[in-house]
Amino acid sequence: MARTGRYKVRFRRRREGKTNYYKRRGMIKSGLPRLVVRRTNRYIIAQVVVPRVMGDEVIVSATSKELAGFGWKGSLKNTSSAYLVGLIVGYKALLKGVKKVILDIGFIGRLRAPAFSLFLRARLIQVLRCPMARRYSPMRIG
Repeated sequence: MARTGRYKVRFRRRREGKTNYYKRRGMIKSGLPRLVVRRTNRYIIAQVVVPRVMGDEVIVSATSKELAGFGWKGSLKNTSSAYLVGLIVGYKALLKGVKKVILDIGFIGRLRAPAFSLFLRARLIQVLRCPMARRYSPMRIG
């Protein structure tokens, strides 16, 4: 580490590569709930999150683990399961009264994880509106 007074230590979550504070600030300023989508080695996780002063509050959550309850026998981390998780979280959000959200996919880009395109496609089938950049627009299906 540097020993001069000009060195500034970054925030812990930025050092760990978990939070982009510039994007987060823009999303919080919009006043809309965030749709947080994460892909682990085994599952797809989606949450609708509202920022609060003491910490973010999760309104709706859906994971690919829930697909087994619907009779899904396929993989829990592929694009098909991402599509189905998008449908589940869309219906749950509608039941809670959420009409519009902002997509937060974190540091994962569209090219590294094409499952997010299908996730967005499932979200757009719903009534929920999710503004996004043109590069994240979902591909056409059928």
